[in-house]
Amino acid sequence: MGTRRATLRDMAEKTFLRIQFGRRLARAREAAGKTAMDAIRAGIVRSKAQMSRLEHGYRVHLTLSNISDLCKLYGLKGNDKHVIEQMYLRAEADEEWWEPFSEVMFRDISMLFSLQSYADRIYVFDNLVHGLFQTEEHARMLHAGAEPESVDKRVELRMQRQREFWSRNPLPEVQLMMRETALLGTCDQQQIDLLVERDRLPNVSIRYLPASDGPWPHLFGPFTVLGFEADDPDVVYSESISGARYEDRPVSVETHLARFVSHFEEQARTIKEFRRG
Repeated sequence: MGTRRATLRDMAEKTFLRIQFGRRLARAREAAGKTAMDAIRAGIVRSKAQMSRLEHGYRVHLTLSNISDLCKLYGLKGNDKHVIEQMYLRAEADEEWWEPFSEVMFRDISMLFSLQSYADRIYVFDNLVHGLFQTEEHARMLHAGAEPESVDKRVELRMQRQREFWSRNPLPEVQLMMRETALLGTCDQQQIDLLVERDRLPNVSIRYLPASDGPWPHLFGPFTVLGFEADDPDVVYSESISGARYEDRPVSVETHLARFVSHFEEQARTIKEFRRG
């Protein structure tokens, strides 16, 4: 019987911290020459499936005492044991970073925040400067039409989202492609400088589609393709009036990715080439 394909609901339970914790725990088990059966015989986990979920970043019903017992089984002591216990506590914190901003969040976008926290590859097409790349001033300008009392919180949500994402180490592969019209008119030099700065980061590439070469009929609207290793399916994220939309059907993912790659590699120009007219 093959490995069960992860669902979007499964993937929403995973966070980057849980992924990192699970990988470290798996390495410790392998280094100690132990198997899931050893942990089952010791009464720490119930089954091989539970151990697999734990090591692959899913939420499981274990306690800190269980994790400490696994550390002892693997021969971990001192700082090595302390680090794993602290990673577990942080990964299982009751509140995600975005929950204080729930009243100003786009409907169902929290799953995107979770998926972005551990995706291995992220490809973004946008008509505007994407939220992960905006300066605070640019974000505030884009939210100028919102109710005044909510603007500060919307901007802080965007800045906190950036802090969480750009603190990932190592960074995933990130490719951003936008229309040149996103850069013309509303982008000041500070925003352009930030895009150039982000483009210099390892694994990050930012390009734009020249307005003179458009229109681009095969790019229907903003979307994000999130790629994952192991058993997690790749996902396409897009937005509509009714809320966020997530698709993991291979045909949809492949169609969006093919359109992105063909435009990114054949028509788009690097952000360093951008010049105002």
